[in-house]
Amino acid sequence: MMRSLFSGVSGLRVHQNRMDVIGNNIANVNTVGFKASRMTFADAISQRISGASADNPETGRAGRNPMQIGLGVNMGGIDNIMTQGAAQRTDRPLDLTIQGEGFFIVSDQGGTFFTRAGNVDWNGHRFSIGGMQLMGWQAIEDPRRPGSFIIEQGSVRPLETPASVHFMNPRPTTMVEATGNLRPADAQHDEDWPGTYIITRPVEFYDTVGNRYTKNVTFRWHPPLNHPSVAALDNEPAIASNNTQSVWTFTFGEPDDESPLVTIFPNGRRDAGVQVEIAVGEGDDATSAGFLLFTPINATLAHMGSVTGVIGAGGGNGGIPANLNDVAVADRVRQINIEISTTEDGVLLPPAFPGSPSPPSAIEGNVANIRWDFQAIRAQEGERANARMSFMDGNPPGTLRDVSFGPDGVITGRYSNGHTRILGQIPLAKFRNPAGMERVGNNLWVPTSNSGWFDGVGDHGDLMPGTLEMSNVDLSSEFTEMIITQRGFQANSRIITTSDEMLMELVNLRR
Repeated sequence: MMRSLFSGVSGLRVHQNRMDVIGNNIANVNTVGFKASRMTFADAISQRISGASADNPETGRAGRNPMQIGLGVNMGGIDNIMTQGAAQRTDRPLDLTIQGEGFFIVSDQGGTFFTRAGNVDWNGHRFSIGGMQLMGWQAIEDPRRPGSFIIEQGSVRPLETPASVHFMNPRPTTMVEATGNLRPADAQHDEDWPGTYIITRPVEFYDTVGNRYTKNVTFRWHPPLNHPSVAALDNEPAIASNNTQSVWTFTFGEPDDESPLVTIFPNGRRDAGVQVEIAVGEGDDATSAGFLLFTPINATLAHMGSVTGVIGAGGGNGGIPANLNDVAVADRVRQINIEISTTEDGVLLPPAFPGSPSPPSAIEGNVANIRWDFQAIRAQEGERANARMSFMDGNPPGTLRDVSFGPDGVITGRYSNGHTRILGQIPLAKFRNPAGMERVGNNLWVPTSNSGWFDGVGDHGDLMPGTLEMSNVDLSSEFTEMIITQRGFQANSRIITTSDEMLMELVNLRR
């Protein structure tokens, strides 16, 4: 029997397999995150007719190459093409594209699997891809900063939004940060306190049950003794006139201010609120006002403190240092404590809710201490007055409305109270040889001994929210390969036909 007949058969078989690979690629041209395959050929074993020989100086004959007849073709391999697919914009917040290497980690009762498809679903409790649980890192409360959350990295586990994160508990205000500039030229002259100029800014804060309060902070400028504004007062002594450099004092509500705090409930309803007392400083030094002392060179904050005496006409300075040199470097603080309490029993009681028989009980220390940070305050002449309260912590209660993903995979929850919270993070599994992974259907892969194994700990990845990775199948290349494969199959069929005709001629020799 002719060897070419079997070579042609092997060629038909291998080209048919190649066509199967091409067909699968084209069929998955719109499959999310699909990676194309490529089939390569390898020649089969060759039968040796004669071996090779070297040059023979004695006989003068040259060497000869070996003579072999090939016995057909085999499948050399089917490779996974792991190149990046193009990103398709979907504008769906839960869709993700992996940029670069890596796989999403999913699992079910059958084990852990990996996928490039980023069509994430969230049913209000669990994140999933294709019905399988999406694995990742959960967020926990930062033990160093209560009320803030950090990612607990380590072994991955199912990403969920348990009932505990669907409601954001109210949190009282404990820190207020002030930023901006206090420009004396923009301050308004205070007729009630001759020789001083004021800038007023509002500040809001929360109590432990989520009620929001608003009150004004008054910054008061006291010019130094030799300032022109002092001479314009018809020789009337200026307040804090014994200071050699200008100083600002501040009050969180005036000492004689009898207007109550304005309460703003979580539903937006406003109420007159409660009467309060406000003390600046701590312990026995707590008073109703504080002072800010700025460096004479660049007018940045150098020192602050509480006013320990009376500030008024006649030269009283309330314990304010005459200049910065009077303050020891170790005592130059830039944060101060402000205590807030009711005039009755030292506890800020929230107003009664509509229809409730009596006001709810307040926790001891409810909005009792707020740490004010003035490090970013300055008093420069070259910039307009734009001082404001740039950051205040605390929040009213709220319920989880929706979630979104960041480029680093961090999951952020958005609540009805306008606040956000970190809920978790989506890590990626990366392998030494991703092309060595095995497909198991439904866009899923499993590792093999040639790809490297997954140790249960993911890596940070680069994600593109609002997009999906398209298939990396190149149709122009696939159609070209299809033509080549068709011609190869056709040529191998001709080998069988021609071999058959030669055998026919051999059979007809006896006629």
